[in-house]
Amino acid sequence: FAQAIQNIAETLRLQQRAVSTPRRDTRTKIREPDVFDGSDPYKLRTFLLQCTLNFNDRPDAFQDEALKVNYMLSYLSGSALEWFEPYLVDPFGPVPTWVNSYDAFTEELRDNFGPHNPIGDAEARLENLNMRGDQRITKYVVEFNHLAAQVEWGEQALRHQFYKGLPDRIKDDLARIGKPSTLVGMRRHASSIDDRYWERREETRRE
Repeated sequence: FAQAIQNIAETLRLQQRAVSTPRRDTRTKIREPDVFDGSDPYKLRTFLLQCTLNFNDRPDAFQDEALKVNYMLSYLSGSALEWFEPYLVDPFGPVPTWVNSYDAFTEELRDNFGPHNPIGDAEARLENLNMRGDQRITKYVVEFNHLAAQVEWGEQALRHQFYKGLPDRIKDDLARIGKPSTLVGMRRHASSIDDRYWERREETRRE
């Protein structure tokens, strides 16, 4: 039975690819969404973003909301796909609202497979986010920005939290030059310090 559901998803995926081609040669190809199986609530946000990017890239192919829903269904698997299984297996039964409504479909996904308290979860993860001394700052900045976009904090609170999560090697340099008063300035200075650190590490290695 599970294989039958996966076959349905694959069929939907092939149909959507057929609908969405050809592309204009002048347009950069947008990557297809990663398959979402419902096991990690924090991956739902990325899945929805990837779908939105494809919708925006090909507006002519997704004028109908039912096409958007079909497209998203084709990239579900596991428990996420099984949640919608009754309609997929029996399309002649009662038609749920989400079939022809993108908003209703995404709400169904969020209610059943997204974080139960997304803001609270993002706040907790942000407060516990720390950059290791042996890692580059890029990964830290990306994760920080991802979480910061989900909370309702002011700039100064975010600036303080960004500084708090930095390793001592960066904090020490910031203490010498003075901590920037804005979040943008803090990110810029911390990134510059980190770049110089790894550049010096490479020079030392070569020497």
